[in-house]
Amino acid sequence: MKLLFAGTASGHPVTHRRCTAIVAEQGGNAVLLDAGEGVTSALLDHDQILERLASIWISHTHADHISGLPMLLQGMHLAGRTKPLELCVPPGRERWFRHWLDGMYMFEEKWSFPLMICAHAKSTYALAAESGSRDSVSAAMSSNAGSPAFTIEAQPNPHLRKVEDLAESHHMRADAFSFILHAPGGRVVISSDITGMEDIAAASENAMLLVIDCAHVDVEEIHELAERQPRLRIICTHIPPELEPRLPGLQERSAADFGGRIQYAYDGMEYTIENDI
Repeated sequence: MKLLFAGTASGHPVTHRRCTAIVAEQGGNAVLLDAGEGVTSALLDHDQILERLASIWISHTHADHISGLPMLLQGMHLAGRTKPLELCVPPGRERWFRHWLDGMYMFEEKWSFPLMICAHAKSTYALAAESGSRDSVSAAMSSNAGSPAFTIEAQPNPHLRKVEDLAESHHMRADAFSFILHAPGGRVVISSDITGMEDIAAASENAMLLVIDCAHVDVEEIHELAERQPRLRIICTHIPPELEPRLPGLQERSAADFGGRIQYAYDGMEYTIENDI
């Protein structure tokens, strides 16, 4: 499996990082996890990856995780894409996403390709998804692409708990998710935004790789996790501006103390997971 870090910034705009976006690809199956600002131009740098993209998963609806989505979809349409595409969103937000796109005159009737907006559990890539719950677009994807090379589990986390009451007063849910990628050789855990290490520690046990948000988790906690799990490889992303000056020293410490098992992501970074999971 190969991961492409198309965007590695935190929610603070910076000049040298795009907002959150990660592509996971194996066996011709490509899935985008979050679609922050700048994702389209980032993916255009990689040959035909937009055409291979079959599914987009959204962890939550903070701007730095979805702001690049409309331009990405528009770019696919203008390029004449015909292959179906899933947009997999937090449950209960399907209609909101459709209305959001309609508000930009991106009406379903004018798409050059079928776009299915569904909750995570209805995706072709969902862990233990039931075939009876998939609609005709998802069925078309399965017939065209065959069985996915990996499945994805959306695991709720408390990142948005602090705004639950306010969200409810606006008749909205406040759901956020981490993602666990399951493949024959092991698991890859992608934290997305979390409140602290406790949100992801259990899921990371016996995983091959943890991709962790280091805007909301102290770096020392990440080092402690690496000490407790000597086989776990860790990639830190969602890099906040205040961490930037420390990165050279942290990378040196990773090499000296952890054999390079902790890495700090940058835009355009590609990571091939060992054992070809």
